[in-house]
Amino acid sequence: MSITPPPGPWRDAHLHLAEHGLELACINLADCATLDEALQRIAQRADETPSETGWLKATGARAEAWPQRRLPNADELHTAAGGGRGRPVLVVSFDHHMMSVSRRVLEMAGVTPSTPSEYRSSSAFGGSVGAIEKDPETGEPTGVLIEAACDIVRALRPEVTPDERTEAIRAAQDDLIRLKIVEVHDMFATADLVSALQRLDSSGDLALNVVLYAPPAHLGGVIEALRACAPSPRVRLGGLKLFTDGTLNSRTASMLAPYADPNPAHPAGTPFYTDDELRGFMRDMRQRDLDIAAHAIGDAAVRRLLDLWESFDDASQSTLRIEHAQFIDEDDIDRLCDPARRMVVSMQPCHLLTDMEAIERLTPQRADRAFALRDLLDACGRLGVDRAQRIVLGSDTPVVRPDPMDNLQAAAERRRAGMESQRAIAPGQAISAEECAALMRPSA
Repeated sequence: MSITPPPGPWRDAHLHLAEHGLELACINLADCATLDEALQRIAQRADETPSETGWLKATGARAEAWPQRRLPNADELHTAAGGGRGRPVLVVSFDHHMMSVSRRVLEMAGVTPSTPSEYRSSSAFGGSVGAIEKDPETGEPTGVLIEAACDIVRALRPEVTPDERTEAIRAAQDDLIRLKIVEVHDMFATADLVSALQRLDSSGDLALNVVLYAPPAHLGGVIEALRACAPSPRVRLGGLKLFTDGTLNSRTASMLAPYADPNPAHPAGTPFYTDDELRGFMRDMRQRDLDIAAHAIGDAAVRRLLDLWESFDDASQSTLRIEHAQFIDEDDIDRLCDPARRMVVSMQPCHLLTDMEAIERLTPQRADRAFALRDLLDACGRLGVDRAQRIVLGSDTPVVRPDPMDNLQAAAERRRAGMESQRAIAPGQAISAEECAALMRPSA
């Protein structure tokens, strides 16, 4: 059955605007079917630019969908980049929570067998705990970096200049407008992003309405940058962005039950922040009437946020947005739709299309709880809650492409286009294309 696309305009309630524009110029591995095909694509770009010495960056790697079920290692990337030329290579998993780097990058970072496997970071990105993967037999770093360990690479790569960021946003905007997306919610806002948006707005070139959510390290800077700008009807602050767990493909999403193929150190995923830390963020935002957008992919992460949010009984205009909510336990559906609580479920059904293999292999016992849209819509109806106010949809681009039709395909068909119906993930959670479209309409 084909999905008939309803007309736009659309809202993408979860994306990364500048990053989407920057990655349009990267090597795209999203459609590679194998590890070898990915390496060939990297080698092709290296051959096409033999005189260049800068970084080769590839994005969209979906290792769980490859037969090898792993990212390329440091030696493979060294060879793909031309061997002796020693060009640094970076491969980013499609969910941006794992990377693999070439041997040259490990040397630049000073990563050796004696470097501890556990890596901790206090940067603004993601959680504070990560890992440097090592070969279990030799102890050599493989080149794979997980969660916070990705900061090793971020510290090495050249900073994006203001002009580059502005042009990246312009490129992203062109792509989004092409898809009839007119409103976006940026989930990693910085003062630099505000400045770039202001430059585009003041020149009359900003065509998107942008809502900003900033991580703790950047919230103050974003607020000051907005105060320094002339008020704009196109750009406004939403609130704070937090990461409370990892992702499914990296097996760091915090689950109520262990993964079928777990990381021995964290068999049920990796919760970020302590309860006291999360409660402190919530208290602060509630006092300031700012919203919180909290990344929570696993069902345990969703439940922890609900427990903490429900512990407050003071009046506040602050709303808790639970971002992703890829797995929701049955007992938590009505809690998310409680009319007495200011909450929003911000989901990306399109991720089902890229996560099918990971869901089947890593969480088979919870596959029926993946992207529980039917349950959420039914609970809203039963409890008298406006669906369009309680549930919003986005893409998380550049994690996946921002095409709204992917959300429609995933929500209604629960599988990739052309797949047999038996492959559908949690078909009982399907909603109609019309119901899905209503959750992607721009704010009034």
